[in-house]
Amino acid sequence: MTWSVLPVKAEFVASKEHFGEGGLEGLTSSTDDFKGQEWVVKKYLPATLAHLQETGQSAEDHSKKIVQTHMLAGNFAEQLQSSIATKCLSEFGATFSYNKVYMGRIESSSEYVTIEEFIEGKFRKYVNNDGTICARVDDIDLSLKAVCLVHFSFHISNGELMLLDIQGAGMMLCDPEIASCKLLSEDNQYMYCAGNMSLQGIEKFKNSHTCNKYCKALALSTL
Repeated sequence: MTWSVLPVKAEFVASKEHFGEGGLEGLTSSTDDFKGQEWVVKKYLPATLAHLQETGQSAEDHSKKIVQTHMLAGNFAEQLQSSIATKCLSEFGATFSYNKVYMGRIESSSEYVTIEEFIEGKFRKYVNNDGTICARVDDIDLSLKAVCLVHFSFHISNGELMLLDIQGAGMMLCDPEIASCKLLSEDNQYMYCAGNMSLQGIEKFKNSHTCNKYCKALALSTL
């Protein structure tokens, strides 16, 4: 993934609506690439900034990691869609995708943020970043597809990575985390985002997951 050398300037107007808890705020924009869509700006809370400082990460570096993690999660979802099409698994039905996310810096304060496409609908969490599967009796089919996506990500990455923190509304997901077998890179930097639970998350999911009809349709090997 290559970052643009020249940043793109975009203007946003804050709405009166706030989402969830913490530094989440609704936005609209008149800039061509962003207009006609609602957005959410996510700012770093003091506790998060303190944690990043403890781990030797800057807000800029971590914001880049958030975007990279989103891109990788979206790629896993696209590879799943491709695999379903290749195997002609029409019975699989609709598949998940990820919302758009950008890294930004507020001009007036030089504060780094992420700007994400707002997702309409009832929010649901299917899998935590620590590998815990959240059983959902209100939508069993989506729950099965969510854990299948986690299983598929581990399979397609040859057991090196696992897509966790599966959450969103309908078929649109957001805020993923990647658990990597190696927590630190070769240059001793933390891999992916602050929510990377590494082997702890991977093993917890593996120990609690039972292959369902979607895993079997894709011929995924048992974890």
